Amino acid sequence: MIVVDKKMVELEVLTDVRCDRCRASCKVNNTENFERASINAVWGYGSKWDGDCWSYEVCQDCAEELLEWMSSKKAL
Repeated sequence: MIVVDKKMVELEVLTDVRCDRCRASCKVNNTENFERASINAVWGYGSKWDGDCWSYEVCQDCAEELLEWMSSKKAL
């Protein structure tokens, strides 16, 4: 025999993602879609930031600026 009960459960729902650089919403045209880049860094043993883990969300505009900046530094 299967016995079931109904329970009220509180649920966390993602409502927005904000850019960690400019604080703009990454939401696309009031939909449930988010256009962003997730940037993660895990620093290894003996590094300047030994054991730190960094995580950033950036909007498309900021991601483009960061990529242009990194590309310019690579050419040096």
